[in-house]
Amino acid sequence: MIAPWYTAFGARQWLGRLFCVRNLLLPGAVVLVLAGELYFGWAESAIGFYLAATNSDRPESGTVWQWGHKTLQARQKLETLVPRPVFTEDTNDDGHGLARIFRQAAAGKAVMLPARRFVAFYLRLPPQLADEIAPAFDLLRLQACEHWVRTYIEGDETHVALYHLDANNQVLAKVSIGPDLMQYILRGRAMVPGTLESMRDFRGHIFAAADFFKALAMLPDKVRRKVIARPDALLAFGTQIVRAGISDEAAADKITIGFEIELAGQPQVMLLQADRDAVERLRPILARSGSGYKDKFSVQ
Repeated sequence: MIAPWYTAFGARQWLGRLFCVRNLLLPGAVVLVLAGELYFGWAESAIGFYLAATNSDRPESGTVWQWGHKTLQARQKLETLVPRPVFTEDTNDDGHGLARIFRQAAAGKAVMLPARRFVAFYLRLPPQLADEIAPAFDLLRLQACEHWVRTYIEGDETHVALYHLDANNQVLAKVSIGPDLMQYILRGRAMVPGTLESMRDFRGHIFAAADFFKALAMLPDKVRRKVIARPDALLAFGTQIVRAGISDEAAADKITIGFEIELAGQPQVMLLQADRDAVERLRPILARSGSGYKDKFSVQ
């Protein structure tokens, strides 16, 4: 009987067939492909390029898409605005803070602020108003974990958008400010529903509006204007102002003063920022007024 042609004769033929070029070529190619992928990561790059190229064809939903979409929008906006003279980086402080910046944004002039400058403006806002813009913990996280470098601000007459960016202009967070909150910031005040007792910062520092304004009248005009920079904002409410309070927390050189106002039978509190040193001069006068105001701060 004749043996089939593919039958090997002996160990030497078996080894020759096993290690022939044809049998080694395929495993060798597979090993090279795997090694190249581990070293160069070409497969991930190829998939990434594919997903980026087809992103517009996929459903516009999901957290990943939203972050990518915001990043793309910010980059496109930055690319179009950088050459324009209206795109400025504000590093000067003329005392008006975010109100001045928002006025520029409302006029169509986009502004880029360093993160530290934005924080400085943020700390001058009343705490309740600052929390409406962004909780302080969120800004701490951006500073500590996300490498927040600058904030890009744009808007129109009805709203303002804030983009917190890293060094590569990647969008870390976006904050939209509506018309109501924007108007509060532009006026330098905030209206919060409720009473002064409902706000922890004012407990134990509340007294009648008449006593407050009598004490304020005893100070020089220059000092009074540091306590209430815009008295006309209060004048519009007249006798509707029933009580006033001084916050027991201060930020930098500012402190918050609250005025409880009865509007259509509903109490609301107007929050204003006052100069800390001027308020310290007001405290001993209030303490002597016999209005029940107990000052737990020492006055130098």
